[in-house]
Amino acid sequence: MMRKITILILMFLVSATVFAQYSTPGNGLVYTLDDLVANSEGALTEDEGIYYLHEDLTIAVSDTLQVMDNGSLLIDPELRITVAGVFEVDAPDSFLMDCSVIDEKFEGVRVEENANILWNNLVMKNGGGIRLLTELTAQITNSEFYNHYGGVATGAVFSMSRGSHVFENNRFVENETPAFASAGNATASPIIIGNFIEANNLSDSNRPQINMGPTGAATDTIKIINNTIIGDRDKTRVGGISVAALIGGNVNAIIHDNTIIDNRYGLTIAGPNVWAEIKGNLIEDNDTEGQPMLGGSGINLLTQNPTKYDVFITENQIRRNLWGITMQYDAMANLGDDENNPGNNVFSDNGNNGQIYALYNNTSNDVMAMHNCWTEDPDITLEDAEDVIFHHNDDPSLGEVIFDPVSCAILGVDEVAMTEIVLAPNPAKQFVVLHGANDFNQAIIYDILGKEVSRTIINSDAQQINLNLKRGVYFVQMQNGHQKLTKKLLVQ
Repeated sequence: MMRKITILILMFLVSATVFAQYSTPGNGLVYTLDDLVANSEGALTEDEGIYYLHEDLTIAVSDTLQVMDNGSLLIDPELRITVAGVFEVDAPDSFLMDCSVIDEKFEGVRVEENANILWNNLVMKNGGGIRLLTELTAQITNSEFYNHYGGVATGAVFSMSRGSHVFENNRFVENETPAFASAGNATASPIIIGNFIEANNLSDSNRPQINMGPTGAATDTIKIINNTIIGDRDKTRVGGISVAALIGGNVNAIIHDNTIIDNRYGLTIAGPNVWAEIKGNLIEDNDTEGQPMLGGSGINLLTQNPTKYDVFITENQIRRNLWGITMQYDAMANLGDDENNPGNNVFSDNGNNGQIYALYNNTSNDVMAMHNCWTEDPDITLEDAEDVIFHHNDDPSLGEVIFDPVSCAILGVDEVAMTEIVLAPNPAKQFVVLHGANDFNQAIIYDILGKEVSRTIINSDAQQINLNLKRGVYFVQMQNGHQKLTKKLLVQ
């Protein structure tokens, strides 16, 4: 009998340890980490300026946890932070959240309905991601996320159920899951702008690095702008971007000025009710799987029995994918016309099995595709374009692609200069050198919102520009009075 009692006591003690947790009082006050150290009875401790979390933590409804200084919070394995109030981080330089045990992970952060997180200059490592259940607008800026697994967030570093959350100038590198996701039965329309996203979904599951479901009502629009999305070529199942409403709902998407390279595919738009504007993206070398019947499109458009499918594709550069643009089932698109869309898409070397496919229209719909550069040749002819477009002329059951007139005038002098001018290092930290820009007399750096942040006179073939900029995406515009040329710069 004594042994049984001892076992029961031990079971109780183990259970109490596993489920130990601390909640702020819920009295509407703002708390610091030092406040929690003083009041949590050992749930949060501090040693030489480093904070340690030993129990699950809940920020109660109406309470705010505020971190305004640089520092570190180390979280014991398998612990969770639940935000029912507000969790704010605004460190001057950097605040670290990490697991307290090497090679272990904490469970992540869950943000409840009507709660919020406002994070700036946060570095979060070795967690289980962030589950956003809130309809309030979370704001994540200038932050970094590494080595997260499918813990509390399951499907991504940031897994969203609703809302128009803002993610700006962040880094997502080498996480087990995608960087962003929402469920097929949820509606979320985040603003994802200026982020550096590389080698995520290391589990190599059949998911892209940005994996979004339906976006909600017609007034809810996902914006994916000025991001760099780079794949790991050893992970053959990982795509770039997908916005899909496969089980119903709307897709409303603005996808502008992204760099999407080295993924299984570049960009997929799918669903029965779609409006999307795809403009100014650089989509290259998305061919990691190497099997053209399973992927490899620069842009893939897909729908069956649509109520609406309006996709406008303008001024993109699409190179060295297995396919340029593919259209399947009942998909529709406008790649250029004489009224609303100038076209100016550039295609080069998108192909497989010895055949180049700039556009593969595998639908019965006609496609307007005027004023495009189909082979990146200034002297392109209609015959050249016909050779790389698959449509009615190749299979009478398919719709016709109306591609006359063709034009590579967009290349011109700037396209030649673009190949000669190099920014190095890129990404940069303290400085960047412009190589081969001596035909220009000044360089102006703009942030992603178009604000000028630096201006330099060019007087050397290897002009160095010293940088004092926050991490993020910038644009270096070189000018000489009658010409302008712009290149993207990443600052780490």
